[in-house]
Amino acid sequence: QAAALTPAQAKAFTPKFVKFVSDDGVSGLTPATLAAIPPKSFAAISNLDALTDVNTPALTSAQVNALTAAQITALSTTNDDSQYLSKAALVGLDKKNIVGLDVTKVTDEQFTALTADQLNALTTVANGQVASLSETQVELITAAQAKGLTAKFIGAVEAGDVSKLSAAAITALTPAAFAGLTGNISGLNADNIAAFSSAQVNSLSADKIKALSAVDNAIENLSPAALAGLDKKNIGGLDVTKLTPEQLAGLTVDQLNLFSTTSTAATANQITGLSVEQAAAITVKQAAGLSAKFVAALASDDVAALTDTAFAAIAPKALAGLPSAQLVGLTSGNIALLTSAQVNALTSEQISALGDN
Repeated sequence: QAAALTPAQAKAFTPKFVKFVSDDGVSGLTPATLAAIPPKSFAAISNLDALTDVNTPALTSAQVNALTAAQITALSTTNDDSQYLSKAALVGLDKKNIVGLDVTKVTDEQFTALTADQLNALTTVANGQVASLSETQVELITAAQAKGLTAKFIGAVEAGDVSKLSAAAITALTPAAFAGLTGNISGLNADNIAAFSSAQVNSLSADKIKALSAVDNAIENLSPAALAGLDKKNIGGLDVTKLTPEQLAGLTVDQLNLFSTTSTAATANQITGLSVEQAAAITVKQAAGLSAKFVAALASDDVAALTDTAFAAIAPKALAGLPSAQLVGLTSGNIALLTSAQVNALTSEQISALGDN
């Protein structure tokens, strides 16, 4: 009998009428007839679990939008009918009812059809919808979706899944959303990290830069453009021992001068942490702008590792801060290139130390 009902008749269905339609009646409705039921009346159907894989694809966005979160849950869990919703019907999911969606039942095609607003409406609590996303679903997040994601969404992605974000999705994240990375920062991989932008790195706190430093091969994979995002608010969290000599040579002198010169419970002495290979990579341009504080904190081995031209470029005032112990480590090449201005800036004790070489 239900199969004989026409779309024209269905348009006149009232909420009171549909409440009494049997399970066989609901399952027997043709796709065209089901689609013709007014949204308000459709939402009054008490036995949505009777829908089938044949008529569910016919649901409209207005009908889906009329459903409550509890009804969406019922649609998701009973016979997995939500997987049969069309892309057009999915548009009807909004913040009031998408929280009822079992995201584990969403197909790949459906997932990529969701908007950023819909994704942001998913629950972000522990074991919520975002945390329940599969690796495949996270990998499917498009650049268009990622561009509109919030920090709350990004922070709720499981650490084991965050590495599945594509480079295109990572690049599309706004700095504000990117800053939402929390403990899941540990799940990032080399491909993710290589896609970071300067603005994204700049959005991270010192604590998050420190956490990133602890990820295997993370710092080494930051591009020169991304490293430019390090500034006085977050560079203190950087483990400088992870920088390649080439990366260190690409930093600005302002960034080098922000390196810490003391050790605390939270941060290490970044300058004394430099290797001789890193010190040897310091460029003439960087050396010319180094502060007295930076130069004074250099280990004697690092001072000796400076190229002759870099050492000669150090400003007299900065060189004057070099302790005598470090001067002892200078090479004959370093000393030969000292300018008269540099020598004149030295104290008698420092000149005496030079004589010990």
